[in-house]
Amino acid sequence: MPNWCDNTISISGPTSSLEKLIEAIDHKGDNLLETMNPIGDWDYGLAVEAWGTKWDVSTDNLHYEEGDPGIMLIYGSFMSAWGPPLEAFMHFAKEHLGVHVEISYFEPGMAFVGDWDSETKVNEHYEIDEENLDEIPERLCDMFDLKYFYEKEDEYDD
Repeated sequence: MPNWCDNTISISGPTSSLEKLIEAIDHKGDNLLETMNPIGDWDYGLAVEAWGTKWDVSTDNLHYEEGDPGIMLIYGSFMSAWGPPLEAFMHFAKEHLGVHVEISYFEPGMAFVGDWDSETKVNEHYEIDEENLDEIPERLCDMFDLKYFYEKEDEYDD
């Protein structure tokens, strides 16, 4: 059984670049990563290399809306095995000019949190323990309610 990683995404860009992702969302299946960076028949090694995780992720909690004319915004959340599927998002952003991707992630089992932005290409990754919560950016603490999460963990440990 994997540790589950909570992911929140925002993808914006030309409608023509995001059409296949929108179709995947409308299909409501476990096919987001295959749509972003196809590997064909599932293979553990290929999946980890191409996606950064061993299984594809669900589109059930993803939504989209039109922004400015010709621009779409995809946003929402999903769970992935072990960690965020950064490789799939990096590949997609690299292959589609004008697309901006932001992904934030939290994996409580292995105690890490972070985010990646396709414009800066920086992956801010933080190991978490009760002692360093003040060192983690407030935006991530708030997004995943880390202080509350770790307060509750302490209650269970007592």
